[in-house]
Amino acid sequence: IDDYGGTISIIVESVELPKEEYNVADFLEEKYDVEKYFNALRTQSVNHLSSKGFSMLDLILFSNEKLCDEFKVAFAAKNHHDNCKGGLLAHTYKVFSLMSYTLNTYKQIVGDDQDIKDLMYIGSILHDIGKVWEMNLGAYTEQSIVTHRYLGMEYIAKYKEQLVKEYSEMWYYNLVSILLQHH
Repeated sequence: IDDYGGTISIIVESVELPKEEYNVADFLEEKYDVEKYFNALRTQSVNHLSSKGFSMLDLILFSNEKLCDEFKVAFAAKNHHDNCKGGLLAHTYKVFSLMSYTLNTYKQIVGDDQDIKDLMYIGSILHDIGKVWEMNLGAYTEQSIVTHRYLGMEYIAKYKEQLVKEYSEMWYYNLVSILLQHH
């Protein structure tokens, strides 16, 4: 400890990393209660999607524990909206909520077509999923050269066969367009 002119400072002479592995995300400020947001997003998905829509979203997102763990700590951006731990999840929940408001307020947009409602809700949840690979705790990764839009599309392409089987090829391409063109 140093006292210079009435200002007390701590002098750190050395720093050692712990011998066991640690997660950098554990040291970041928590602006959002990610478990609360995640559970709310899952619950709202059950409430708004058809059973096949939720089954597809569960296959693509909710049942993938590794992806969910990364999704819960990912930043939504480097310098703009929700640029903090859990920001991607909070941003996704906000977009989903706005989609719900829009579809409930302007029912003529999709009418009674549950497949289109599923498309809109699933698209709102997955529109930024590629940020899990584009960024690492707010820093851009090497993959960011192709942007989160492409990385998200590349991820959902693994599920093309199941999505086409449940909906249609055009439904799948509309989902791809949401991921690739939402900006």
